[in-house]
Amino acid sequence: MIREKEPVLTTESNKNLLGGAYKQPNKSLISFINKVKKAKAIRREIKPWGFYSIILMSENFLIKYLFINPLSCTSKQFHHYRDEYHIVLSGVGYVSLGDKEYAIVKDHMIEIPREVSHRIENRSTSSPLEIVEFQIGEHLSDNDIVRLDDVYGRF
Repeated sequence: MIREKEPVLTTESNKNLLGGAYKQPNKSLISFINKVKKAKAIRREIKPWGFYSIILMSENFLIKYLFINPLSCTSKQFHHYRDEYHIVLSGVGYVSLGDKEYAIVKDHMIEIPREVSHRIENRSTSSPLEIVEFQIGEHLSDNDIVRLDDVYGRF
């Protein structure tokens, strides 16, 4: 698999790793993100790991609210036609990007470039993991999910 650019986890803890490219989400972005989970969903889909709601979509972007149940995870997957940006609303999770794993907490922002394998995991026994996902690209549907591994047997 050829990667055009490396995945980036933008948090205070790896500020030095990102150098001048680091930007912590500002207060107005965080305020907007917190309103996303209260917005009326265009569509809600139940998944084995929880659910997602589509909040806003247009030709080349889509905004989703992800609710990942305790002790659950998404499939290990990648996408050919879109990049994703995740901002954590609440909970503690772990994101596998390529062959690296990162802990994520509230207000962390993760960039997931197309063609990079990723999985989001909630290891908490009691608290959900809530994430706002921004998709940007040419093809924004579940048909662009290439599953590499799935604990629920979906391939």
